[in-house]
Amino acid sequence: MKTLFILFLILFTFNASAQEDIAPYPVDAYPEITTGEEKEPEFPGGQMAMQRFISENVEYPKSAKKNKEEGKVFVQFIIEGDGSLFDIKVVRGVSEALDNEAIRVVKLMPKWSPGESHGKVVRVKYTLPISFRLD
Repeated sequence: MKTLFILFLILFTFNASAQEDIAPYPVDAYPEITTGEEKEPEFPGGQMAMQRFISENVEYPKSAKKNKEEGKVFVQFIIEGDGSLFDIKVVRGVSEALDNEAIRVVKLMPKWSPGESHGKVVRVKYTLPISFRLD
């Protein structure tokens, strides 16, 4: 039991330090990433406008139609203090074609209204589900 705890401690320490080494920028160069406790970031025009934007811009990939692929792609990104989107990635996908289409559409989005915490503009990590359904 003691050996297992030490092994866990070593692995945890290694993972924590490894993440610090691969940070794309100095930690103190940007405000803290938050979950948006006070004011959530918002797509221009709100939720309905975002749903309209997605439905108007999604082009169902031909290969996905051919293979009858459907499902929900979860795209995660960071909304910066200026409203731009950064570090866009799929955290739960369906297929390569649908995942790539979801990322393409998110990259087309205009700047959002940024989140705020304690009266200050903050970066917020956001996860957006995009559904793909065939008629």
